[in-house]
Amino acid sequence: MNQTPQHRQVATPVNRRQFKRELMDLVVIDPVTLLWHRQRLAKSKTAFADYLMVDRKVIYRIEAGQAVKRTTAMEIAKVLEVPVEDLFGATPVNHSAAEVVSPWNHPEWEVLPGTFSPLRVMSNGLVMRTAKVRHRVLENEFGRAKLYDIAGMSSAVRRQCHEALTRHAIVCRKLAACPYVSTNLTMTALQDHSIWTAVDTWVDGVSLAELLERGEFPLPEVASVMIHVASGVAAMHAERILLRELHPTSILCEESTGLCVLTDLELAKLLEIESTVSSQWASNPFRAPEVAGGVSLPQADLYSLGRLLVRLVTGALPDYPGDADALTNALPAGQQTRSLVDVAVRSLSPNWKKRPGSANEFVDALSHSGAYLE
Repeated sequence: MNQTPQHRQVATPVNRRQFKRELMDLVVIDPVTLLWHRQRLAKSKTAFADYLMVDRKVIYRIEAGQAVKRTTAMEIAKVLEVPVEDLFGATPVNHSAAEVVSPWNHPEWEVLPGTFSPLRVMSNGLVMRTAKVRHRVLENEFGRAKLYDIAGMSSAVRRQCHEALTRHAIVCRKLAACPYVSTNLTMTALQDHSIWTAVDTWVDGVSLAELLERGEFPLPEVASVMIHVASGVAAMHAERILLRELHPTSILCEESTGLCVLTDLELAKLLEIESTVSSQWASNPFRAPEVAGGVSLPQADLYSLGRLLVRLVTGALPDYPGDADALTNALPAGQQTRSLVDVAVRSLSPNWKKRPGSANEFVDALSHSGAYLE
């Protein structure tokens, strides 16, 4: 039966209002938050969808950053037993989630509610978040805790994670005298190794990545930042430790003192231990190309130093070979600066054999170039 004109006039505005309501009812669930829960439960995408009682396509939509219905988000939150706001990931987890993360509290340290960072996926696929913790006995003693929940992983995978997570404490203890590397205070794990907490000395500042996100990085600070980072890398190499995964997110900057500290050293490699990087590790634009192929040499960190210098000086991270030209054009003229450019350009070679032989060359060139950068 054909609709009358009166029918069409009534139906159209109702449909528009309904469409507007449906559009306003859409939300975006943070893909990293969802990945963390899937990792915690050790489920495939299909099994995870069945567990959440949603269509598998919903999981794909969330991982692609696409919106889903708010009712769907509420159903997922109900199954996961978390507040629905925690799934959105736009802000750090607040005190409402304290009960969820209570296993991270332990007799020595207390996690301060409201200090949880957003979840972060490490290159090796583990998901972690940081929080500020307070010592339960010592007054005014605070730490930066890195929290890993691998409860849903198999016992074999947990053993592999044991080696990776304890590496942070091992590296920190080897470099206890270096001010440019984080100081580990303690490393704890539940008896079944399902939840890990690494506590470092509290750094009253933010990551270099966050400073870069705020806007153009001040050129006068580049030399100081790079000297601290390169000195930390040189100290690690002296102890036969390869960083491999230098990235602005793993460089903490004290805004009051200007001190820069390398942290998140679970991804570092002890050269006396056989270890390779899986080709499935998350991409890192600062990582040397040979690392993913299993080659582990100190020159890999020099490549990362060169890439970091380009990012700080030029405000961008062009693909090689554009790095050299971008760096040369951005730095002021001067003999010492040309020395820095020479070291940096050599460090950016895709062939590790053509890079400088030591991170100390970077430190020396930066020390002589500080005045020109300022």
